[in-house]
Amino acid sequence: MEPRPFSADTDPQIHAMVIEGLRAMTPSEKGRMVGKLNRACESLATAGIRERFPEADDTEVRMRLGVLRVGPELMLQAFGWDVRVHGY
Repeated sequence: MEPRPFSADTDPQIHAMVIEGLRAMTPSEKGRMVGKLNRACESLATAGIRERFPEADDTEVRMRLGVLRVGPELMLQAFGWDVRVHGY
């Protein structure tokens, strides 16, 4: 079964090359790639929080990032961070 293309504008040959490259990777290589992607997502999310809340200190930024990661209900239960009061 041939994998579906990433998007309609992805050339089928490029798609095949990417799939081939992913299949050739070891589990540890894939794990490192996932770690890098997670760190990149966290950096982007943190930058967005800092842009929306320039006065926020590091603790507040971490709390807002936590809401994005685990959701408002768990943040309220675990840390007392209420998004209805503080926002995301």
